[in-house]
Amino acid sequence: FNIHSVVFENLNNLINLALDFNNISTITNSSFKNIQKLRTITLKSNNIIQIEADAFKNLSSLRIISIDRNKIIYFNEGLENLHDIHILNFASNEIKELKSGQFKNSRNLYRLILKGNFISNMENQTFNGLELILKYLDLSENKFYTIKEHYFSQLFRLQTLILSHNLISSIDHKSFGRMRHLLNLDLSNNCIFQIHMNTFTALIKLNVINLDRNILKTIDRNLFQRLSELRSLHLSDNRLERFFLDRN
Repeated sequence: FNIHSVVFENLNNLINLALDFNNISTITNSSFKNIQKLRTITLKSNNIIQIEADAFKNLSSLRIISIDRNKIIYFNEGLENLHDIHILNFASNEIKELKSGQFKNSRNLYRLILKGNFISNMENQTFNGLELILKYLDLSENKFYTIKEHYFSQLFRLQTLILSHNLISSIDHKSFGRMRHLLNLDLSNNCIFQIHMNTFTALIKLNVINLDRNILKTIDRNLFQRLSELRSLHLSDNRLERFFLDRN
């Protein structure tokens, strides 16, 4: 089942469109061409597998797209026309990888939700174009085994990063090195057994860090030393034997 533009003909003042819990499989180039004042589209829980290249073209008022709980595997060129989008929700799809320049034209995107996919890797420059705008990133419930140095190196202004419920066992100690505006970091429900003493050094504004339900046995005495703004620290349900790693 596809969306045909004739359905929305003459709805020139339509702002919000909800098509949740249907059986839509493709968003075509003409699906929304007659409703150019549209600001919000929600397509939760359909069977969407494809978004055609010009599906959102000329929708200059569009600010929020929610296509969670569908069957999208790849981000394709259909996202290239989202110049003015603010919030993008692709949670619970079947996305496996994020490629370089994936969001390069979405220069007003400040909230990106990709939880519940199968993402295990992100290429260099994945977030090119979002350096100074993206504030909220949810990558929970994916398939990350490690956090590499380049993953978040562009996200200077990010305030919330959610990486819970992955399979993370290791974190490159430079991974958060340029994220001086980060306020909330969630690494709970992973397989982290050790954290390098310099991993959080740059996070000078951090308020909350959640490391619950990992397999940490020791904590380096300098791990939280620079976090003077920290208000909430979660270390429950680990395997802690000594709170500070003895260096002697």
